[in-house]
Parts: sequence; structure tokens; C-alpha cells
Amino acid sequence: MAGAGNETPWGWVADNVFSIERTNGSACFQGIVVRWEGLSEDDPLVQDAKAIVGGIDLATLDTSAKEEQIRADLAASEPVEHLDGEITSIEMSDAEVKQQAIHQLVAEQLWAGLGDRVNEMQPGREVSLSSQTSDCS
Repeated sequence: MAGAGNETPWGWVADNVFSIERTNGSACFQGIVVRWEGLSEDDPLVQDAKAIVGGIDLATLDTSAKEEQIRADLAASEPVEHLDGEITSIEMSDAEVKQQAIHQLVAEQLWAGLGDRVNEMQPGREVSLSSQTSDCS
């Protein structure tokens, strides 16, 4: 499978990938991909979106402020009821916070990079950002 090193453990090729090494020798993996609806893959909007996402150096992306914001939001959130009826606060590991921060920053850079063309998108003719992560709890 051709993928310029962006193959995921789930069998698809991402537009960008990020991995966090864990102390137990495993890695938390995140694959980020541009999705589109009502457009062809060679549409300039799709191609530009993929170039923006693929061009971000995730290893050097400064996530500190976004991580701080996520932690503050978690601390201020109300406890939630889970399917088993237990009511607990939402908790995220440091790796999960990092992954969430990366996804949010990539999304912000994508929308900023697309500029005014974001306003031209409409349901059924749009690009979106999706990511899949391994369990990093």
C-alpha cells in the first residue's frame, strides 16, 4: 500500500500521523484524514485541504496552550452518567489530552488555510477532518 509512511494500524492511509511513545514501550497512534462529500478527490478544495493537513509538522506543533485549555474545560465540566449508571467526571490521560489538542489545532489550521472557501461549503459539498486514535488511557 502506498502511503508515504502514513499507513494506519486500521488499514487506511492518513493525510498525517502522530505517535506518542509510552513508558511501557507501546505507542499511542493518531491518524488524521481529510474527508469530502459531494466533491471529487481531484477537486481543488479537497487537494488544498489534504495539502494543508499533510504539511503540518505534528511532532513540533506547540500544543501547550490547547492542552491547558482542554484540562481547564475538563475541570469545569459536570460529571456524566455512563451506560452502567455510574456518574463520574470525564478524565483523560496526558496522551489523550495531547491527541485532542493536536486534532483541534490541525482543524484550526485547516479552516484558516482554506480561508473564505470554507464559507462556500454546504451540506453535501464539503470537506471535513476526521481522526482515529489508539487507546491511550
